Amino acid sequence: MRLAMVAVLALFQTCQPQVKPDPQPEAQTQTTEVFGAKLDKADSRVASAVQVAREANTAGKPDKVEAELSVAAAYLPNPQPGDLAYARQRMAGDPKAYVEAVAYGQKLKADLDSLWEKMEAQQKQSQAEIAVLKKHCDDKQIELEAARKEKGLLILTGLGAGMIALGVLLMAFGHWVGVGKLSAGLVVLGGVMTAALPWVIESSYFPWIIGVTLSIAALQGLLAMGVKTYRWLKPVPVQVDVTAGAIVNQSNHPDNDSSPNI
Repeated sequence: MRLAMVAVLALFQTCQPQVKPDPQPEAQTQTTEVFGAKLDKADSRVASAVQVAREANTAGKPDKVEAELSVAAAYLPNPQPGDLAYARQRMAGDPKAYVEAVAYGQKLKADLDSLWEKMEAQQKQSQAEIAVLKKHCDDKQIELEAARKEKGLLILTGLGAGMIALGVLLMAFGHWVGVGKLSAGLVVLGGVMTAALPWVIESSYFPWIIGVTLSIAALQGLLAMGVKTYRWLKPVPVQVDVTAGAIVNQSNHPDNDSSPNI
């Protein structure tokens, strides 16, 4: 019976629900957002420096123009040799080249803005699809967890019903095999506890139930050990036969014979 109780208690650990950690945020999404924010900040700083340099040029402050252009250049990559040669040629050529360059730059900026908007839209769509897929996976995980709990419930309920049936049979016919009614009652009690395990585990009082159960089991073991130790160490009473000069066991003395005289 005690081995059965130990096996029942061992099921507590396997039946406990497993808590899973929350998913970590998408690293790629954070990197894209940080990159976009830094790029927008750099573009705004360059545009501001160029605007102030043009104002300084109008005010006749060449030193300020050079200083602001230096600030703008700090945010920009080094120019390609071909582009640098083209800009120097444009400065020495027809003034219409500036009009064409400005138009080309505005068109390129509009194309880049359009591509950036498309990229952001695709990113939002991907995030929405990932959220839907994650929800689908979470729902499936919940279904699997419910199926696992239901399976465990059926197993424990069947085991408990079997133990109860066995205990009832032992109560009725246990005297044929040397099993008392107390032991049969303990088997029935163990069956009831086994069948109730799923509800006990889900209860908020689960730690208290485990603590009380283990304490009772430990107290029972200590009590049984103490009784056996006391009986083993208890001295056997003796009686001295003065007439015969011998020491006889009181339990075997004829005067202590409780059997009726015939």
